[in-house]
This record gives sequence, C-alpha cells and structure tokens, in this order.
Amino acid sequence: MNNFGLKDDYTKIVLLFNIVLLFKIEEWIAYGQAKTAMILFNLALDKRLKQKGVTALICHPGESKLLANSSVDNESFADAYVLAIKRNDRNPLPPQNMVTLKQAAGVVLFTALNPSLTEAAPAFIVENAIYTETKDYALNKETAEGLWKLSEKLVGETFVY
Repeated sequence: MNNFGLKDDYTKIVLLFNIVLLFKIEEWIAYGQAKTAMILFNLALDKRLKQKGVTALICHPGESKLLANSSVDNESFADAYVLAIKRNDRNPLPPQNMVTLKQAAGVVLFTALNPSLTEAAPAFIVENAIYTETKDYALNKETAEGLWKLSEKLVGETFVY
C-alpha cells in the first residue's frame, strides 16, 4: 500500500490524474489530465472491444464558443497557452481558431462515419486526420490498463467483454 491507500501499481495514475485532492487544482492542468485520461481510457476500451467489431476513436472537434466555456476569459486562455507551450518543449503552437458548431459537428460525424478510420483505432482525430503528435505518456498501454482497473475500482464493478 502507498500513501493514498491504494496498491503501488495505482500510484502513478493517482499522481497523474490528481484523484486525491490534497492541493489546489489548477484548472488547465486538470483539463489536460482529463484529455490524457480520455486517450488512455480509449486505448483500454479498444483492447477490450476491437475483437467484437467495435471501433474506439476520439476526436477533437475544435474550439467552439459554448455555454460551457463562455465564462473562460482571455487571461485564462493565455494561461492555458503558456502551459501548452511548456508541454510542447517551449515551441510555439499554431493559432487555435474558433470553429462554428456546424464545423465541430462535422468532425464528430467524420470520425464516427468514416470507414477508413476503423483500421486506425484506437486513434485521436484532429481536423479530420489521425493526430500523430500525441505524447508517449498518453499512449502508454500499462498506464491505460491501470486507469481502466482504477476506474473499475472507483465504480465498484468489473467490466468483462
């Protein structure tokens, strides 16, 4: 057991995703961790369902002005940009242009309905293409399995396919 009361194999996941809230959550770090968790969870889901003919894909439809992000001001977006540059080995990022809701929906539909993406699963789709710059830590199969097991533990159910 470790300091969090979990088996040692869960330690890195707990630390990676701030599940134990002993300190102030930094909103953009938490946002990035949630995105990483989605990719990792997708890897574990694909492993379980691919043989059943189910494709596991994630897409980023782009940034749209929604009610959910309407309270995010330019200062907060600037904070996010600083963190993103740091994560990108201090290299600048291309401009992030807002998309319309129709454009965002188009990416989701493209991802869901494009048969050529089935073979690429699990994949992360950005701007209607397979994103190839995902960080290694977000593609780690051991971490994905650990996150899956932790998720089962948190919901109190084991999922068998």
